[in-house]
Amino acid sequence: MIMHGDMSGIYEVRCSRGGKNYHLFCLLIKESPAFEGSAIVCLGGLVKPKNTPASSRAYEEILKFRAEFQKHQSII
Repeated sequence: MIMHGDMSGIYEVRCSRGGKNYHLFCLLIKESPAFEGSAIVCLGGLVKPKNTPASSRAYEEILKFRAEFQKHQSII
């Protein structure tokens, strides 16, 4: 699923198990000096109880990681 708003351009993979939701946030890269060809860059993830909102801090952290990747075009 592609995110919207501030998270636009970030893809989210979700799954549920045992009363919890697991989220993985990624960028799909077509071309970058950091890679030979296409790549999936995993920015981070979170785990939360079902039917509860994720904290704004968790999203802010993902946005920080995206900014770092865009600035340096590399991963640590």
